[in-house]
Amino acid sequence: SITVGSGPLGVAVSPDGSSVWVTNQSAGTVSRIATSDNTVTSITVGSGPEFVAVSPDGLSVWVTNLNSGTVSRISTTAPYAVTSITVGLDPLFVAVSPDGLSVWVTNYGGTTVSRIDTSNNAVTPITVGSNPYGVAVSPDGSSVWVTNYIDGTVSRIIFPPQPPSNVTATPGDAKSTISWAAPTNTGGSPITGYTATASPGGKSCTTTTATSCTISGLANGTTYDVSVTASNAVGTSEPSVVAVTPAVPVVTAATAKLAATGSDLFSPSWLVVALFGLGGGALLVSRRRKIQSQS
Repeated sequence: SITVGSGPLGVAVSPDGSSVWVTNQSAGTVSRIATSDNTVTSITVGSGPEFVAVSPDGLSVWVTNLNSGTVSRISTTAPYAVTSITVGLDPLFVAVSPDGLSVWVTNYGGTTVSRIDTSNNAVTPITVGSNPYGVAVSPDGSSVWVTNYIDGTVSRIIFPPQPPSNVTATPGDAKSTISWAAPTNTGGSPITGYTATASPGGKSCTTTTATSCTISGLANGTTYDVSVTASNAVGTSEPSVVAVTPAVPVVTAATAKLAATGSDLFSPSWLVVALFGLGGGALLVSRRRKIQSQS
C-alpha cells in the first residue's frame, strides 16, 4: 500500500513504466510514484483534479481540474514544472492523440470539447452534445470519440486529411507532371479530391482519386513551387510542396562512321544525328563520299 494525497481518483502510467501519476481530488495535488522504489512526490495543480493522461513520449502529464476550469500540463522532469491552461466549464476526462500533437478534454458543464495544441498550448473549442463525459482517440489519430451523458449520444469528431506524401514533379515543355502518395490519415472521412497548384501564376490541375496530374501553361525556364493538397468532407489538408523548372527537351547527337568493305572505290563517311523532340524523334542522315585515287 502506498500513501498519496486526499481523495485519489485518476491514475495513469508513463509509457516506459518508470512512474505512476495519481490525481488527488480533495487535496488539489498530483502524486508521482516512482515504480522503482514507490517513492511519492506531491505536485500542486488546480482545484479538484479529476483525471490524468501521459503523452506518448512520456514528457508531459495532463490533468483536468474540474473546479478551476483548467488543465495542468506537468513536465515529467524534476522539478516537475506546471503550466495552467484554461479550457471549458468543468473539464473532466482527458486523452492524448497517438502522435502527441493534441490533447482532448471534455467540458462536462457545457457542450464542448477542448482541443489543446501541444506545440503552443493553444485551445480550440469544438461543439458536441450536452454534458460531454468520456473521450478517446482512435489508434491512427483520425477520429475522436466523445460520450454525451445527457443526450445519450456519442460524437465522432473528424478532421481534414493529412497532406499527401512523396510528392514529385517531372518537368516537360511548358508543363509538369505531378505525382504523390495518398495520405495515410484521411481524417476519418474519405478523400474527395486532390489539387496541385503552381506558384507563381496559380496554374493547377485536379483529380478525384488519381494520384498524379499535369499542370500546363507554365513558362519554360521558370522555377515553380508546386503545392499538393488533399480534401475530404471536412476540409483541405496542409500542402506538400515540390519545386520544378519546365524546359524545352534537350537535343542530343550521336556520330558514327561506317567503314567501306570489299573493293569499293568509294569510302563513305556517315554522320548520324538523332534529333529527339516532344512525343517522338526524327533521324537525319548525311552522307559524304570521297573518291579515292587509283594507282
